[in-house]
Amino acid sequence: MATENSSDDVQDSSAAAGPPSGHIVIQTEKELPVVTPDIHNVSVKIKRANDFYNDFAGIEEQPSNGEIILWHIYSLCSYFVHTVLVPIIFPLIVSQIVTDITLTPPEEGCSTKAWELYQRLIHRSITVNSYSFTPLEWTAISWATGIFLATPILGFISRPLDHGRSHNLIFGGATVIGALFCLPSGAFKVKWIFPPYIAAIVAASMVSNASHTRHFGVMVRGLARPTTYESHRQFPQRRSVGSWLSLHATAVGCLGGGIISAFTYRMLHHKEKFLSLWVVSIFSGLKWIVGSAHAFSVNRGGSPRMLYVLGQLCVKPVFMLFLWLTYFIFPLFSLPLLHPLQQFVKTDALRMQLLGFFISATTSGLGFYYRHANWRHPHILTMVAVQSTATGILHAFGRVLLLDCTPPGKEGAFSVWFAWARAVGACGGFAVASVFPGAVNKSFAFTFATSLAGVLALIFGNISNYGGAVAAGHVMQDSSEKGSPVRGLDRDSDQYGSVVLDTKV
Repeated sequence: MATENSSDDVQDSSAAAGPPSGHIVIQTEKELPVVTPDIHNVSVKIKRANDFYNDFAGIEEQPSNGEIILWHIYSLCSYFVHTVLVPIIFPLIVSQIVTDITLTPPEEGCSTKAWELYQRLIHRSITVNSYSFTPLEWTAISWATGIFLATPILGFISRPLDHGRSHNLIFGGATVIGALFCLPSGAFKVKWIFPPYIAAIVAASMVSNASHTRHFGVMVRGLARPTTYESHRQFPQRRSVGSWLSLHATAVGCLGGGIISAFTYRMLHHKEKFLSLWVVSIFSGLKWIVGSAHAFSVNRGGSPRMLYVLGQLCVKPVFMLFLWLTYFIFPLFSLPLLHPLQQFVKTDALRMQLLGFFISATTSGLGFYYRHANWRHPHILTMVAVQSTATGILHAFGRVLLLDCTPPGKEGAFSVWFAWARAVGACGGFAVASVFPGAVNKSFAFTFATSLAGVLALIFGNISNYGGAVAAGHVMQDSSEKGSPVRGLDRDSDQYGSVVLDTKV
């Protein structure tokens, strides 16, 4: 028995040839008939129809608890790459290659070892033709090279990520390649070997971050499945789910950064710092490679004194450890507490981004204003804690805002350019700080100007979190009066073709 059809052409063709008994024929105007084997189980028939509906409507399967946990574990294993490994560990490793360095007398309050460590970082010991570079500048150049190499790769993988093809291979492959380049970084004690190593790590990190962000968007779509088509109820649910996931993942990532920074501090106590820091790089690679499990498991003595990074204040090494731990541990508490506050005041990702920029502008403005003052330890720790919260807010809600404005099925294309822009910004900030070592006023001024530029871009850039979600199709109007969104299942299906269901056994 065949279902009633509104297309005479399909009825005529059915009468002339007729589908084989016990088969289902799906025919449209511009497609040839597709014959599928008979389905005897009613539940399988319903599932197939549901799959057609979900594919058309862009509804994702809800992620399991294990998938969410593994997604957070990858943040734990990868967040430190662009916050500790590249900007801190590699400049320290490169600085230990310097042999012929003339040390100036240490400043008051600094030990000889602390002053030597700082001098090695800012000494122009790398010569290329007639140009000389410091280890910090050499790292910045290598970082920029990695971004340059990753740009065409990101453009190439955006479409496969959108369609979900080879997502696991891209995600896991980039993670494994980047992690493996951490292992031999100290095998050759020469300056020229580090640019390809750092560039490969940066490029792999950008690709894996793009895949990780795209997976975040797919999970949000699955968790925020609309129970109603009323926009004022649907969007707050998506906003809550997206911010909760991103905030906690960033907090977990800060924990991973704190572990690596503490290990780096411990290894600096050894006499042979080059080999000790190489061990840190190896451990970083092993930790990063643990994150690849996420990609393949889901379908979708006398302690040396160390100089403070600004180059204008000498502190004990244990306080340097406190600074690192404060920067990465404080967001573990501050970021999760922001989520209930955000739900209470009902703010979206755009306003949380503005909050992050305002906090960053406040800390950098205060630092610039009091640049000549004698800072005490509580002042420094407070500034570090507040700035780490601002960085976490910008990181967490930046991708929430991105995915809210991303059409379903296009998470890959949007995520690759988000990863590219994020890497360019991080590299640019590091490069500015490297070019002006010891000039804290310039670093604070640049940060303040960048924060204000971000605020102006969000306010006057015609950016709307809710408007972007509506334009992207995440907020749908009630379509109950428009018939089924699947072609061929409503009464007005003449222009699309018809569906003939033959249920004979």
